Amino acid sequence: MAADTQKVYGKIWLTDFFHAFPHINFHFKSVNSTFNPESNDYLQSLGFLFAVPVAICLILWLVYLTFFACRSCQKPNSRPRQKSQSSCVIGFLFVLVIVGICILGLGFYNNERAHSGVDGVGGAAVNMNTTINAARIGITNLDDISDKVVNVWAGSLEDSVQSIPDSEIKRELLTMIEQMAQQAAEAKTTLVAVDKLDASQDYLTDFHDVVENVEYYRWIGTIAVLTIYSVLYVSILVGQIKHWRTLLIVNAVFAVFLTLLFWAVLGTYLGSSVGLGDFCKNPDAYFVKKLTKAEMSDKLLVYMQCPDPSKPYQEIIAKAQADIVQASSLLETISQHVKPFHLKRFEATAKVVQDNLQMALANLSTIQSNVGTCTTLHNYYVDGINSACVHSIKSFAVLLIVTASLALITAILVFIISCVWRQYRKETSVEYLREDDTDPFLPRPPPYDRDYGTISRAGPRAWSERSSRASPRAWSERGGLRAQHPSVNEETVMILRHPHPTAPREDSPPPAYHSGQFSTHHLEAALSSNYGQPRNQ
Repeated sequence: MAADTQKVYGKIWLTDFFHAFPHINFHFKSVNSTFNPESNDYLQSLGFLFAVPVAICLILWLVYLTFFACRSCQKPNSRPRQKSQSSCVIGFLFVLVIVGICILGLGFYNNERAHSGVDGVGGAAVNMNTTINAARIGITNLDDISDKVVNVWAGSLEDSVQSIPDSEIKRELLTMIEQMAQQAAEAKTTLVAVDKLDASQDYLTDFHDVVENVEYYRWIGTIAVLTIYSVLYVSILVGQIKHWRTLLIVNAVFAVFLTLLFWAVLGTYLGSSVGLGDFCKNPDAYFVKKLTKAEMSDKLLVYMQCPDPSKPYQEIIAKAQADIVQASSLLETISQHVKPFHLKRFEATAKVVQDNLQMALANLSTIQSNVGTCTTLHNYYVDGINSACVHSIKSFAVLLIVTASLALITAILVFIISCVWRQYRKETSVEYLREDDTDPFLPRPPPYDRDYGTISRAGPRAWSERSSRASPRAWSERGGLRAQHPSVNEETVMILRHPHPTAPREDSPPPAYHSGQFSTHHLEAALSSNYGQPRNQ
């Protein structure tokens, strides 16, 4: 059914915004911004827009390299970081990740909207193709009916009329049957021009296939990139909540390596949005140039622009309808003249011919509404243009903002994570244990005071902080013991062998040990024994 009104294409402000972007080729020369994918300079201008984010990515890699080189050469700060400062950095990281996840949801939604808009373009091409194909089928059926009327049914009617005894009536009926066949043949001849419309179907089919293939890879590629973003952000969030330093480091490394992919996707949407803006600036101009050399280009341009709704085939199809109506009227008149003769064969054939003529009229009515006037195909064309230049360009603009925001957030996260993971390293806790001085299996010098036996498990820093109460005093500071044992000095005190008098032999198993069994009076026995002499070096 033909549409009552013509649809119009409404250009939106995003079209002028993207069309105003500078178009510069690889030689840094300005080129014409008119949409022309067949021009090498124009394609270079879109490629230049794609290369800008990639160049930013390379600069960002140099910044990463410099930053991490400086961080690796930086000495760790001995003073603990203030808690308020650490909380501020961690809180900013958390907020940034949450904002990134929200932007990802917006990206997934607009990716589906963009896909729906591009499907609308393909759907418009399919509708145009289906309408033209239906017109072709109707014309083919009309051709078959006309051929049967001229070659089969007209002869059958003439044979039936031969049995009428009145020669004058018979001559008149034969003349009318011949006129009916001529009207049917003229209807077929009239529709020859309309039948050439199928030449446009190849172009529409190719256009639909190209759009579908390009859109499939764009849609699935965007989903893949947004999924990578999702996994990265969720991993960063989990690493922050669980204080998993290793997971944060791995995410930062992957983010650095994936930077090229993220900024390349941004460049793809920048070039695509500008190209779509150039196309939507004047879509008719592109199709006019594309269809200039095509067969039936003048008729296709009429459907596309539709300056006069009665064009291009309304008059032709109306004439074919008039021919069929006249043939049907003649057949009805012939039937009225033959009715008094009760010719059964004629009546059966006339009924078949009349039914087919009515079917031909119905087909012509459908052809008239579909392709006779330009309104139906023009509205399908406008639907496709609006899908691309209203719905799709909006979604592409949002996806451009989404990819730019995500690429920037990811770059900032790399720097923040490198500062946060240092706060999650495990510090060794200092713990001091008082050893049992009565244990005969502990190595110790013979003269010891109460400060002997304190062993620290901390590093040099903790040792220096607790040296006043954790470090044994030097031999030079032990005046009482030095007076009792004048033969012992700083060098020999730590290499003396001091076995307990009741200690077992070296080749015997360890004795049963009871805490407190050995008392400090064994010190004198150990010092007075001959084992208290230095070993031969």
